[in-house]
Amino acid sequence: MDAKKRERYEKIASELVRLAGGRDNILGIAHCATRLRLVLGDNDKADMKGIENVDLVKGVFVAGDQLQIIFGAGLVNDVCQVLAESIHMDSMSLGDLKTKANKKMNPLQRAVKALSDVFIEIMPGILAAALLTGLSSVLGNIDFVQNNETLYGLSRLINISSGAIFGFLPLCVAYSTVKRFGGRPIMGIVIGCIMLTNSLADAYAAAQGTVEVTTLHIFGFGVDLVGFQGGIIVALLIGIVTAKLDIFFEKKVPEVIRLLVSPLLTTMVSAFLLFLVIGPIGRALASGITTVLVWMTENLGALGYAVFSGV
Repeated sequence: MDAKKRERYEKIASELVRLAGGRDNILGIAHCATRLRLVLGDNDKADMKGIENVDLVKGVFVAGDQLQIIFGAGLVNDVCQVLAESIHMDSMSLGDLKTKANKKMNPLQRAVKALSDVFIEIMPGILAAALLTGLSSVLGNIDFVQNNETLYGLSRLINISSGAIFGFLPLCVAYSTVKRFGGRPIMGIVIGCIMLTNSLADAYAAAQGTVEVTTLHIFGFGVDLVGFQGGIIVALLIGIVTAKLDIFFEKKVPEVIRLLVSPLLTTMVSAFLLFLVIGPIGRALASGITTVLVWMTENLGALGYAVFSGV
């Protein structure tokens, strides 16, 4: 960083400290790809309008109890470094910054924040699938595309791609949930694979009665071998459980056998809980939520639809 740039960034840092309520109001500092992120003792002390007018700032907002200032890729790295040096505070990882921000939240806020963290992680994939689905729908209604061999082929590939992303969405949610709650992300992928393995009957086909479902009897309980396609709530619940189990076994299993035994126990216990406890509970919860929301749209008019869309 040359002297001219450093001088400019030092001025920006000085203004940000002042407008953020002073050095004592800044509890933590970090950055992502484009945004400088600050955890403040009191967000009300921050002059949002003033920060918007600081040199090179492209926007500012509060999210997840963090003051997030948009600078842009590359630039934010240098600004964060200069700011951290100016207030004699080490730049933190995003995970550590989130932990510090979470300590300021009440239980409900922490729950909502955790949920949003899970889906923000996989949002690019969801957006890609949604846009591909829309594009596939448009192309499917154009006669010229359907009658042209190459364009029809490309349209089919787009349709397959979008369907695949949504089809494996529970796996993505399990991966992101395990990562968010401190487990090793690969364990989320493993449990997601178990949820969607073709050794289980397809959930949609089972619901339509077009496939035979095998039932096992374990401890006197019947366990239907049905996959969890579309099981987002199940994926969230089993992701949390898998993360906690992974952390537990990594601490408790002796180091000499940890590499082999810890992932074995995490996977085995998670799988048992998935089929015996979490799966049935998650399916019942999803069914109950759906039933209530549909009832509201049918009986409460505009209010019902507003609640449905809000949820």
